[in-house]
Amino acid sequence: MEAAARSLEMTPDPVAEVARRVGFADPLYFSRRFRARAGLSPSAHRARHRTG
Repeated sequence: MEAAARSLEMTPDPVAEVARRVGFADPLYFSRRFRARAGLSPSAHRARHRTG
């Protein structure tokens, strides 16, 4: 999940692509697992850590 978090922070790639890159075939399952671990959805994590 740390690799996913970094990818969400540093790339504009869709959540589904980030999920696939870190080994999740199902983006919805990835989102649920990410939220359980990080306390935020992948999109919310990206918005919170957006630079610029």
